Amino acid sequence: IEENPSVECIMDSVCFARDFKPDLVLGIGGGSPLDASKAIALMLANPGASADLLTDVSLKREDALPVVCIPTTCGTGSEVTPYSILTFHNKKTKSSLPHKIFPKLSLGDPMYLSYAPDNVLKNTAVDALGHFIESYINSKCTALSLMPCRSGMSMWQDVYAALNKSNRTYEDYETLMLAASMSGMAIAHTGTSLPHGMSYFLTYEHGIPHGKAVGTFLAEYVDCCSDDKLKNEVLSILGYDNSNELKETIRSLIGEVTVKMDDVERYAGTIMKNTAKLKNCPYNVDIDIIRKIFCQSLSVR
Repeated sequence: IEENPSVECIMDSVCFARDFKPDLVLGIGGGSPLDASKAIALMLANPGASADLLTDVSLKREDALPVVCIPTTCGTGSEVTPYSILTFHNKKTKSSLPHKIFPKLSLGDPMYLSYAPDNVLKNTAVDALGHFIESYINSKCTALSLMPCRSGMSMWQDVYAALNKSNRTYEDYETLMLAASMSGMAIAHTGTSLPHGMSYFLTYEHGIPHGKAVGTFLAEYVDCCSDDKLKNEVLSILGYDNSNELKETIRSLIGEVTVKMDDVERYAGTIMKNTAKLKNCPYNVDIDIIRKIFCQSLSVR
């Protein structure tokens, strides 16, 4: 499965799999193969359906072959969510399928993470951090969704310490894997918000890994929150006094991203049409706030 799997990749996989009539679909790897496994399972359970099934909301259904997910990275939480994010080349972006397909079984072995490169661990762990923050600062948050958020965010300093070790222990990998799965549980309740929506431009047009793209916008998403109590709760649980400390920590893990100002204007205008992500943001957002998040998060030239 390619990174950021496309609709074309899914349909090729479905054609291959149909030859031997599988009983289930097993996804092994990071978010890309796990997400792809759900889309493939959906198509296999609906023989004869065209790729339109993946995109047409009017065709929404949840019948799919059983999916088993084995994560080997520590970020997407796809092993415990119903979401499948695909790349749509016709729209030049990424988007979640309208179908909700929960895995029937998730097998999270922390030692699989010991084979992942450092940059993959850091990018995916920052993606998990994004899930916590976007689920906590979310118009759909509930008492239940806040539980995994609070537990997971309270682990962040241990996650950060583990990411900066040269010789990680089993306990370090266990911390990373547990935080990732808990972050998936959080967004399974609420979905993601603006940082994820904004990240898709960086991934599709600039080839920036998903976790790095999401992490780029997290500190400004927190800082722009008009509810000071909510903002301070998030920072306090994570172990920071202010959003600048959060920004510096994230940048120490993933670095910076540079784009052109013309791109920022285009991205901002497109985000303002993304009703799903705007709806999940609990504070009022206009084009100026979107520009601010882009400009303060990116190195703009």
